Amino acid sequence: MVKHLVYYIVFSVWYLFSLLPWWLMYGISDVVLYPLVRHVLRYRRRLVRQSLAETFPEKGEAERRRIEREFYHWFCDYIIEIVKHISMSVADIERHMRIEGAEEVERAFRESGKSMCVLYLGHFNNWEWVSVLGVKFSEEFFRSQ
Repeated sequence: MVKHLVYYIVFSVWYLFSLLPWWLMYGISDVVLYPLVRHVLRYRRRLVRQSLAETFPEKGEAERRRIEREFYHWFCDYIIEIVKHISMSVADIERHMRIEGAEEVERAFRESGKSMCVLYLGHFNNWEWVSVLGVKFSEEFFRSQ
């Protein structure tokens, strides 16, 4: 029972936070989350620095530190985007990304008479944005029936 109560309280707080406008969420990411993650928690700092040194041996220390700062800014934005997804509708997500070729894929499956299975791969930026594809295909498929 306590576990359920904690879940509902935490989810409610995250949900309310997800209702904030994008500009405010990104501001919180830059002003609150970035210093907390990079300077206070020092989240994976040693690993990040080691990876940058191995990946960019030709770059100087100052350039690697600049890349490190950019990584942490991106990472904090990534976190708030995941939270924002809690309250976003398919229409909201579609305003932030363009899905090309969905109609052709659906048409090909419909014409083949086979069941449709959507597989998407990749790991660049915030791949959670791609999670709308399943909903997008289902929504269009059922709308066309």
